Amino acid sequence: MLVFLDESGDPGHKFDKGSSALFLVALVVFKDYAEAQACDDAITQLRIDEGFGPSYEFHFTKDSLVVKTLFFNAVSSFGFESHIFALDKAKARGPGFQYKGPLYKWTAKTAFENARPFLNDARIIIDESGDRQFQHELCTYLKREMNDKGAGAKAIRSVKTQVSSANNLLQLADYVASGSARALTSRNAKDKLKLFRQSHLRSHEVTFRVWP
Repeated sequence: MLVFLDESGDPGHKFDKGSSALFLVALVVFKDYAEAQACDDAITQLRIDEGFGPSYEFHFTKDSLVVKTLFFNAVSSFGFESHIFALDKAKARGPGFQYKGPLYKWTAKTAFENARPFLNDARIIIDESGDRQFQHELCTYLKREMNDKGAGAKAIRSVKTQVSSANNLLQLADYVASGSARALTSRNAKDKLKLFRQSHLRSHEVTFRVWP
């Protein structure tokens, strides 16, 4: 089982200086390695078909509407599941929510707790970005929090980071995270980016929660 984690928004609270209202974590889960490889291959083929260079990174916030549509069309038929957890930062209460690191860890842990009944011996891949020390702490934290101390199957086998530009399925997680966030934050019913959730993402959603 493979799980790809990415986030949308930021864990900051400087709302008057551009901090996002929500901090959202998305988990994209492939239960079958062959299905994951097939989806990976489809993204590579899309890059070739559209004449992009081999190093082109699909990124929801940067890609055009045409490219977004092509990407979602290319991946939506594959058998992956998504687990979405979004924190409404302005409404969250508690001392830990004031700090970026604890807020990020708690949000990621809660996304995994919601997905836990569906995880078994999963290999987790997280986008390698930002502070490396924090990334190491996050990997250790998630593995410790999600695995029972006693005997029995573990929810998580391993947690590691990879550069998203070199991993097609992390780019898929970016699309799922950002597309889900757009659906939650846009107030325009005709927003084409908001509509991607209904047309391409809902059929993959297993858990979807906004808190509080």
